[in-house]
This record gives sequence, structure tokens and C-alpha cells, in this order.
Amino acid sequence: MITAASILLLSAAVIEGTSALGRPSLPYEKIYNFQIAKLEHARAEQLFIGDSSLGNSVNAQLWTKLSGEQTLNLALTGAFGYEGSYWMLRRALSAGMRPKIVYLMQTSDMLTRRPVDQELLAEISDAKGLARLAAWWRSRMNLQELSSAFDFIQQYFDESRPNQENFDIVNDYMEQHARVDLAKIPSALSEGEINATKPAYLEKIASLCSSEGIKCIYIHGPLAEPTCKNSAQYFQAADEIIRDSGLPLLSPQPMCISIEQLGDAVDHVAPSEKDKFTSALFDLMQMSSGKF
Repeated sequence: MITAASILLLSAAVIEGTSALGRPSLPYEKIYNFQIAKLEHARAEQLFIGDSSLGNSVNAQLWTKLSGEQTLNLALTGAFGYEGSYWMLRRALSAGMRPKIVYLMQTSDMLTRRPVDQELLAEISDAKGLARLAAWWRSRMNLQELSSAFDFIQQYFDESRPNQENFDIVNDYMEQHARVDLAKIPSALSEGEINATKPAYLEKIASLCSSEGIKCIYIHGPLAEPTCKNSAQYFQAADEIIRDSGLPLLSPQPMCISIEQLGDAVDHVAPSEKDKFTSALFDLMQMSSGKF
């Protein structure tokens, strides 16, 4: 029988023993470090923050060429949530970056997801970054974090999932794995699954943008066409929440990804289609520029 104590001990063992297993201490450390490293020397007039829906659909070099302004893409993953985007923006500003405009692109179902622990994500704003997170895990793990710990362990040892660090950086983001199983594409997103606590960090982002005098725009990340076309009620509810947070919205619905253009997840554009989606998004931004 698995007890709370045994799960906590296993959590500690996972964290302490990851080097021996050939894995880093925390998921997605490589992409975090890759994006943070950009802040040391890069400067940007236009900045993208968000998750993998962004990382797989926007080519910053192409956007720079189209806009004539230096553009940087600091996409993390959905595991970091709105919270991670907030702290990434804070980190960029602390590094001296002063963009004219910030685009926040998050996966379309982000409002339905569980909040990320604030203290853990706050470490993104610290210069020591993830070097301190393993210590946080060891010192803070308790019964309240049991659910997160169990999820972490389950994902860690699930051999059906790709190793979260077993990837190369290709075209400015994590390389993709096998194409998504089409049978697993959800028929629709449900407004009833929206998490009432999620908008808190949207409001923080809006407040930070306002206080810094930066134009910030929210963009729904691309979504598989079958789900995209059947989720009108969800997006109606989501759009109201996003606007109420203080962030203007580029479009009331995301760009839909056709079956042929899908990558390794329902919200990932295939690598071969990344430039096409970048150009389409730029055109949409140009057409909507008068709104902001």
C-alpha cells in the first residue's frame, strides 16, 4: 500500500537521484535555460512570451524580417502556465529589455488548467533560476503538494511519454516527437471546465504591462481544427475573462490547425508549417493594429 510518507520519500529520491538516472532535476530545464540565456545579450523591440503553442508556431527571425523590428521568442511550456509567462516578462524587464510590444500566446485550454505553485514559478525571476528549484522541492514538499508530487512522479516514470529533456533545440524551440494520435483530439473545449483561479496571473501581467508602459496583447495559441471549430462557447467565455483581466485580445478565436498541419500535439503546428503560421499571424496583426 502506498502511503503519503512513501510518496514523499520517493519524491525526494527522484529529485536527489536524477543525475544517476541520467535526467536533470526538473522537467524542461533545458528549454528554460535556453530561453533565459537569450536575455544576457539579446535586445528586442517586439517580444513573445507563452508556452509550446507559441514555440511551435512563431519564428522570431521571420517576424523580425516581416516587421522590420528585432523580435525575440521566449516560449516556455504549458507546464509553466500564465504564472511562468508573468515571471518571464519580469525577468526580461529586469535584464534591461524594454520592448515596444509584448505578445502573450498561451495554449487555448490554459484557462482550464490547474494553477502552478507561485513560489516555484517565482524562481524564474531570480538570477540563480532553476539552480534553486531542487532545494525548493526538497524543503517544501508536504501533504499539500502531494498531488503535484504524485503527478510529477507519474510523468517521470511513464515510459509512454517522451523524456522531457530528451530533445534538441531546433528552429529556436524544442524539437517535436511523433505526430499526435488523431483519435485523441478532443471534440471541443468546455466553458464548464474553466478554472476560476486562473485569471489572477493574467491580471498581474496586465498590471505589469500598464505600469511599464508596454503594449501587451493576448493571443490564443493555434488549435487542431476539429476542436477549434466546435468550441465557440468556450472561447466566448474565455474571451470575456481575458478582456476583464485588462489584456486586449488579438482575435476572439485561435487560428485553426488543419489535420495536415498538426504536429505532435493538438496545439502544436508541425515544424514544416511554422513559417506559414508566423506569416498568417503577422498578417492578422497588421489587419488588427488599429484596435490596439
